[in-house]
Amino acid sequence: QLVETLGTYRMSPKELREFLLFLIQQPLDLERLNLSIRLAETGHSISCVLFDHHLSGYANLRMERVADVQWPPSGGYSFSCWLYIDDFGDEAYPLRIFSFETENHKGVCACFLQNRAICLQTSPQTQQFIKFGKVLLEPNHWYHVALTQSRPALKVFQHSVASLFVDGVFVQSEKLGYPSQTNAPVSGIIGTGSLFQNRTSLRWRLGPTMLFKSILSSQSVYILYKLGPAYSGHFEGHLQKYITCDAFDDSSVPVFQSWDLNTPLGFEPLPVLSMLSFVQDDIIFSYCSAAKKTPP
Repeated sequence: QLVETLGTYRMSPKELREFLLFLIQQPLDLERLNLSIRLAETGHSISCVLFDHHLSGYANLRMERVADVQWPPSGGYSFSCWLYIDDFGDEAYPLRIFSFETENHKGVCACFLQNRAICLQTSPQTQQFIKFGKVLLEPNHWYHVALTQSRPALKVFQHSVASLFVDGVFVQSEKLGYPSQTNAPVSGIIGTGSLFQNRTSLRWRLGPTMLFKSILSSQSVYILYKLGPAYSGHFEGHLQKYITCDAFDDSSVPVFQSWDLNTPLGFEPLPVLSMLSFVQDDIIFSYCSAAKKTPP
């Protein structure tokens, strides 16, 4: 069972050696074996933050001041994160992923799961939100979720477009109002605040998370997904050591074809990584349990 579970994860030779050394340090009794299986099944080798609601009914990370930038950004924004849900708990109770709000409570932007579907709210009125219902998340699986929202050219008469990507693939677009733009300071919260506490068995994990002051292209989102939940950098230097040609398997072919890059068959995918170079300066904030950064 342990071997089968480990086989579902991409482990480097070093990680596998360390894991096996852990197992043979002491006699492998039933308790140690069960612990090893649970660790492998929940992906603890990935740096993540655990949000457990069964004790206090809420769990969150607070950011009193996200960054010294105008919110929402004038050119649109993108949010990227890795999610792992252990237990949805009471599914009538939303799983709140993030919420950003200006000091005057006008520039609201919130993302949450409702009945396993990803929802986006851009208004102080809590009943005004859109639901991306084409994909329902399942427990015990790492998902890469990316949301982009563009600002309409005509501020008064046009709705903006919000797009959802799951595991690097475009899922759905919906129209909704763009958050009100102000110069007030913006704060943020990841998870559920005490105001919405509800004691359930809800338990989930958050891997590397980023907020950008630009619209990520579908290519950039796909490369972010292919970098995997173990990557926690900010696209500095060469990314080749984090992603290999093996990562671009047969499932990548239809994605590449949809990009219309006029690329011949058998092309080298690594130069595509340069698509992420421009977004390094667009990071508003990023969070990982191993490293936290808010660009100046």
